[in-house]
Amino acid sequence: MRVIQMKNLFLQRIIKKLVIMRKYLIIALSAISTLLSAQDKYTLSDFNKENREIIENIAVSNPENLSFGFNVSPSISWLNVTHNDLKTDGATLTGQIGFNAEYNIDKLFSVVSGLNFGINGGYVYDNASMLDLTTKSNFLMNIYTMEVPFLLRIKTPVFNKTIYYAQTGLLPGFRLSSREFHKASSFNFSNQTSNINNLLNPILLSYSLGFGAKFVTGKNYDLFTEVNFKSSLLNIESKTGFTDALRYPVIPEIKGGNMIFSFGVMF
Repeated sequence: MRVIQMKNLFLQRIIKKLVIMRKYLIIALSAISTLLSAQDKYTLSDFNKENREIIENIAVSNPENLSFGFNVSPSISWLNVTHNDLKTDGATLTGQIGFNAEYNIDKLFSVVSGLNFGINGGYVYDNASMLDLTTKSNFLMNIYTMEVPFLLRIKTPVFNKTIYYAQTGLLPGFRLSSREFHKASSFNFSNQTSNINNLLNPILLSYSLGFGAKFVTGKNYDLFTEVNFKSSLLNIESKTGFTDALRYPVIPEIKGGNMIFSFGVMF
């Protein structure tokens, strides 16, 4: 009787993993499809048909190689700006939460995906902010994002119950919202917050490089910690947003960077 119960629990766990992984894959494929459709509508149908079938077949045939989890990631975020007026002026502390899915190709390699919800941004200044006596000379630009990482992970064998790894890959995503925050220069004035979605590109693409360690507990879960560097590949600003808003006569070039420290659990 106990053997039957253990088998049922094992099957339930596999089914649960497949359901969650399938949700991740569908969301990830939809996100990538949207990005591709903006560039090439012909490749959109090919991507949906071929890659989705391949990934779902792999998941069904090798459910024991699937694991999933979540992480909390405080980060340091900054903006790199090239412009004759708008300038970068320092980093800010932000963070993200992530839902992870990992497929083990073999003992040394795996692919990692999931969903990340986070904040990118940094401090900047321009002539207008410097001349505004009601607020401080610099201001904060925050960009709230959703990203779908596609990473290749290279791992070591287990050493003292720990697996060390390095990983790299792309992080396509979307801007969910964005704002500017101008802090009041004194108690006599009020803080100023404005929506800047019309100034920024809704599509994001970054690359990531990092390393981490997974601690094998011998139970139904493992703990992990990571440090990842992330940098924009696409410009964050819109092609015409700043000029359409009469903000600047010349479009600035803005790219983001992050140093991300992650702590999580995998099941």
